[in-house]
Amino acid sequence: MRTWMTPIRVLGVVHNGVARAYPLNLGWWHEVINDHIGDGFISVTYCPLTGTGLVFDANTDSGQLELGVSGLLLNSNLVLYDRRDDRSLYPQMTYVALVGDYRDESLQLLPVVETTWALWKRMHADTMVPRTAPVWNATVIVFAPITAALSVFWKAPGATRTTLTAQMIRSTFR
Repeated sequence: MRTWMTPIRVLGVVHNGVARAYPLNLGWWHEVINDHIGDGFISVTYCPLTGTGLVFDANTDSGQLELGVSGLLLNSNLVLYDRRDDRSLYPQMTYVALVGDYRDESLQLLPVVETTWALWKRMHADTMVPRTAPVWNATVIVFAPITAALSVFWKAPGATRTTLTAQMIRSTFR
């Protein structure tokens, strides 16, 4: 059976026993998804210019490492910034901080599979994927197999919480 998700390519992650699929369309729009998965945290990154999708362990001694999009490029590749100090810059493909308080520190790379939604769903029938959940004046992204849901938000620099508009969600899945 074909569904609207079948031809979509995803970054598939299994972490702490939980399977998640992140559509590349979402990566094209946001580039970084800081997520709580199982009993830990991960940062899913996607650079549209180089087509690289990488996932990093986002657990630190003080809690969650949150990465953001710096707006900078290094060799046409996404450069991430660390929200702990707002100064440390990590090129996605080298994942070692070039400047800032965390200079020369490496992010820990986690396994990720780029595949089609259909194949990932066959490999991990219990996987969770982003879908929209309407709320008054906003739309949030939730991950759900069919019955359960876990809210995930993207935080903008300097903001306490950023939600995505319905228009942004619709354009993500076109």
